[in-house]
Amino acid sequence: MANFKTPILISALGKNASSTISRLAFHTPYGLVVEETADGVFDVRLSNPPSNSEQATKSNPSQPGYRYYFWPDYQLAFVFYELDWAGNPEDESHVDDEVLEERYGKVWFQALDDWVKRYEQAFEREDCKPDSHEALFPDPTDRLAWDLDRVLLAAWLALQPGVDSVEVQDDGGRKELLLEKEGIGETLGTYLRGL
Repeated sequence: MANFKTPILISALGKNASSTISRLAFHTPYGLVVEETADGVFDVRLSNPPSNSEQATKSNPSQPGYRYYFWPDYQLAFVFYELDWAGNPEDESHVDDEVLEERYGKVWFQALDDWVKRYEQAFEREDCKPDSHEALFPDPTDRLAWDLDRVLLAAWLALQPGVDSVEVQDDGGRKELLLEKEGIGETLGTYLRGL
């Protein structure tokens, strides 16, 4: 059974008389709002500004923001810095949990941690081996829920001050989405329509 802990479907805002597709609105506990407008455009925004975030008042605003990527790597890390990007720390690849929590707050970090735990529990339940590419989520609904959470967590992060972009990668490390502040509604809308 799917576990939609992170996104909360607020409502199906209405149906077109000639279609069964409903307009959607998601509000996450960590403050991401995704709403499909009447003309089919996705409005993506934060419902509240970052509270305790070093990136909101980055020490050197002339430097580019952080570039991250999400890539599930069992028992190692799930959020990484893009290497060789001027806005990222030198010689660091994965982002430590303590750094993420300090930088982006407890609520978002807890949602990220829950998402990571769901992956790790599925990995162990299915008795997968690293690099085996076995089906982690035999139920496609569970996989869909986990993927949706991943994309919404990444979208929230991409909208934070001091973040340049967030890339979402598949299990094999290939780019699935590139989320940037400008155009995030179109990118997220394309993803959601493809579900």
